[in-house]
Amino acid sequence: MPYNLNLLKDLNILSTLILFSCVIYAQNFANANSKLTKDQRNMITQAKALESSGLIEEATITYANILLKYPGLSEAFKPLKNIYIRNRLWNDLIEISNKYLIAHNNNNKSKLDVFDVYLITNDNKWKNIINEFYTKKTINLSYMKKILSILLANDKKDIAIEWVNKIRSKTE
Repeated sequence: MPYNLNLLKDLNILSTLILFSCVIYAQNFANANSKLTKDQRNMITQAKALESSGLIEEATITYANILLKYPGLSEAFKPLKNIYIRNRLWNDLIEISNKYLIAHNNNNKSKLDVFDVYLITNDNKWKNIINEFYTKKTINLSYMKKILSILLANDKKDIAIEWVNKIRSKTE
C-alpha cells in the first residue's frame, strides 16, 4: 500500500511539473508572437496557410506584400527568402535582402540573416560582411561561428578553413 501511495505522489508531482512546463511554454510562445501586431500576425498566418497548402505563388505574393508594408519583418522575410532560394529567383532574393538590411539599419543580426543570400548569389557583399565582423576591435565569436556554419552549409569548406585560421591567429 505505501508503495502505491508513493507512486501516486510521484505521478502527481510529475503531472504538476508537466502542466507547469506547458504553461511556461505557452507564455513564451505568446511572448515571442506578441512583438507582432494583430494585423501582422493575421497576414503571416494567412501566408503560412497558403504555403502549407501548396499554394506557393499565392504565399509568395502574400509574403511580398507583407514586406512592402513591413520591410524589416523577419517572420515574412525568412520564409520568402527560402521560397526564392528554392525557386532560384536570385534577383528577387537580392532585392528583398537589400530592403531588409536597410529596414534594420544594416545591424549585425540582419547582416547574418542575408549573408547566405549574398554567398549563394555570388554577390561580393558576403565578403564585406565577413570582413566587417573580422575587423572589429573584438571579434564576436558567435557571429563568426554563424558565418562559418553558413559557409560550410554552402560547400565553401576552403573559405571556412581560411577564416578559421585568420580568427585563430587574431584571437591568440
